[in-house]
Formats: sequence, C-alpha cells, structure tokens
Amino acid sequence: MNKTLEFQLISVDDFNAFFCLDSPGYYLVRGALLDGEDLDPLHTLESVCLANKLYTMQFNNHVATELLPYGKAGEYLESGSDTAAAELALATLGQDRICQIAREVMSNVRREVLAAA
Repeated sequence: MNKTLEFQLISVDDFNAFFCLDSPGYYLVRGALLDGEDLDPLHTLESVCLANKLYTMQFNNHVATELLPYGKAGEYLESGSDTAAAELALATLGQDRICQIAREVMSNVRREVLAAA
C-alpha cells in the first residue's frame, strides 16, 4: 500500500531544498524531542525543514551584512552557487568570523524555534 505525505506547513520544494539530517534544523528539533516536545512524524519533518530554512535565511542575511563594508554583499547574494558564496565569505571574513556568525545564527534560530513551540 502506497501512501503519499501531504505537507501542512511546507511545500514539496521546501522539503527538497531544506530537508537534511546533518543540519542545524535536525539538531534543534532533536533537542526539542529530547526535552519532551511531542511531535508526530510529519510535523517533525516539517519542523526540520522550517528550522533549516530559517537558519539559511538568517545566515545569508548576516553574512551579506558583514560583507557590505567590503562591497561584496551583492556578489555574495547573487553568486548562484553555495560553493562560490562560501569561498567569497571565507576569503573576505575569515573562518573565525564565519564560525562566529554560524553560532550566533544557531542561537537566534534556537530562540525562535523554542518561542514558537
């Protein structure tokens, strides 16, 4: 018997773009489940995707803001490739600053996810 998932909070395109187990969203949702949050399997999948989407948006916005003084924000946002964007950000801001941004964004997303739960 075949069953098709019918998403309630995301689209199939969102699922394809943002579902990843080794990701910020996975660790945030896993933490919520370990803390006793009661999510059904579909809501769990959707929550991982939504958290990853939020993380990606905030991370890209934060990096672009950091690149403004260097005149590279537009190039970063329009790079068309995750690899090219990452290389530009690393070359301009350095690994330490990128890691700091990632931690700050993870903290912000964690707060937002917990507030929404």
